[in-house]
Amino acid sequence: MSDFEARVLSALRRDQQAGPARRMLEAGEGVVVACSGGPDSTALLLALRALGHPAVVAHLHHGLRGAEADEDEAFVSALAGRLGLPFRSARVDVGGLAAASRRSIEEVGRNERYAFLERVAREAGLRVVAVGHTMDDQAETVLARLGRKAGPRGLRGILPVRPIRQGSDIHIVRPLLEVRRAEIADYLFQQGQAWREDSSNRDPRFERNRIREMLRMASSEEVEALARTAATMRETTRAFHEASLQFLAEQGGAAVPPLDAGGLLELGPPLRHEVYREVAHRLSVPAPGRLSTSLIEQVLEGKGGGRDLGGGWRVELRGAKLEFRRAGLPSPARGRSYWTIEVPGETLIDELGVRITARIEPGGITELRARLAGKGPRDEWVDADRAVGPFVVRLRREGDRFHPLGSQGPQKLKKYLIDHKVPREERGEIPILADRDGILWVVGQRIRHEARVTETTTRLLCLAVTVAP
Repeated sequence: MSDFEARVLSALRRDQQAGPARRMLEAGEGVVVACSGGPDSTALLLALRALGHPAVVAHLHHGLRGAEADEDEAFVSALAGRLGLPFRSARVDVGGLAAASRRSIEEVGRNERYAFLERVAREAGLRVVAVGHTMDDQAETVLARLGRKAGPRGLRGILPVRPIRQGSDIHIVRPLLEVRRAEIADYLFQQGQAWREDSSNRDPRFERNRIREMLRMASSEEVEALARTAATMRETTRAFHEASLQFLAEQGGAAVPPLDAGGLLELGPPLRHEVYREVAHRLSVPAPGRLSTSLIEQVLEGKGGGRDLGGGWRVELRGAKLEFRRAGLPSPARGRSYWTIEVPGETLIDELGVRITARIEPGGITELRARLAGKGPRDEWVDADRAVGPFVVRLRREGDRFHPLGSQGPQKLKKYLIDHKVPREERGEIPILADRDGILWVVGQRIRHEARVTETTTRLLCLAVTVAP
């Protein structure tokens, strides 16, 4: 066993104190290895195999770098074949999904990558996905979050073990967080193993690449100090969380008991914020950000009897008690940026409680007119050749614009909803179906004017949204 493999083994077996996954991997346990073909994930794959862990090699093609990405996929496939390991791959149009969901390429790429890895793990009957983040990645993350004025929770950096998504029983593990990139290169040279270089890692448009370039000038001691900061913040937030649970337990037996306002004020801001996070978790609403935390603090200090916090919850001060409750529609959907839609196909979105059916049929304006008599508020038809995939469903975002059918031109979605008397509390909960070109259909309202069925239409995209049983 090499020194590098021994260090990986130590990380795998160490008690990580992360709920159900207290260790990264048990001896001989199978694992999905996310392998891009880069040095970090390639070294991780070789080490896990050498340590006796049956591995499924998983690679996601993001559809962003053309022939270079094709070569990455071929490299990883060949590596898995040479090692005698099963290989799973998929391709997604990250650029198109980013345009449709109005999210960054980085965020969409991360979402799609983890969704793919979770699918692979479930299909293989495995509970763990291993990824190749290193100590250098940890240092970059801490620096980036310092620049955003993150608090203790943000400065925890990259977690060694965490659920692949909230509520999932599949865990992400990172056995290389205490290893430098230079050590990885040495290990691969010793193994005689080549790797791939991602040209996008040199693109200065991406924040992480700029930070990475800064850290090239840092000493090993400075990089290690940043990594220690992350470890210290993990211990700090763990202590805060345990203290918040103790405080809530002392307030009563209810899952979300009324909280003693005076006792809360004695906790101090960081610990109060941890209490609010735990309350949000128990209410199944999004964790409080700076705005919602500020609103809670205003109510706590007696500046108003109550506030809606957005995302489906509310806080009120009743006498000496601070009370939290759900408000409006259920809000787990707020934790998601978008949901991909199969076209053609049927997609169930549990968080929104809807089922979306999309069919492509031959036809045009004549066929459309024949169907209008039976049209419901959640049925629509558009020109299939004027809708450009990939397709997503999302909720309204600030600054959304679209060109409603029959109108003079594009306008702000907010103005459209106000003009059409959509109640304020409903505007943020309307499903929006979007494609690469923007909003295609505001469900229950209008389609995009440019996607309308005309005399030249030869194929219909038939859309229907129904309440899921």
